[in-house]
Amino acid sequence: MNWFEMHVPDARTKRHLWITQVPFAHAVTVLLASQHREKFSRESEYPSADSSTKREHFILNKAWEYQMKTFRKDWDAVDVDKESLRALEERMFEVSKQAGRAGYYQWGLDAGDHQDKWFPYANVPDSWDHGDGEFQDSDGDELQVRCSA
Repeated sequence: MNWFEMHVPDARTKRHLWITQVPFAHAVTVLLASQHREKFSRESEYPSADSSTKREHFILNKAWEYQMKTFRKDWDAVDVDKESLRALEERMFEVSKQAGRAGYYQWGLDAGDHQDKWFPYANVPDSWDHGDGEFQDSDGDELQVRCSA
């Protein structure tokens, strides 16, 4: 990553264009080929009698296979849309000092009761309550419904 940031124009400000894309995967493949060259060249199918180009191609293919087996365990099972929605919901429903009063079970209080008395926080994971908030409702002000017309 340092190499990209030092040698590729605007790489630091545009990480999203390369950090999870083909250039980064290629860089990791080249690194693994360098680190495991000796191991890969001891394999029975290594083309030791062929040209240096074919040997290098073999090493790179083995490095790619190694990368896919080692680092790509559950990538196919990841649902990016679902993970993004989960992250958004966590930010919307978290109870934390960072969220402040807005994070103190405030979702929907400005509109009054929801249909069938639905409580938006009913199935929120416990981990979304960070336990660092300093909320008081002694005067009823924290949980007061405020409707603006």
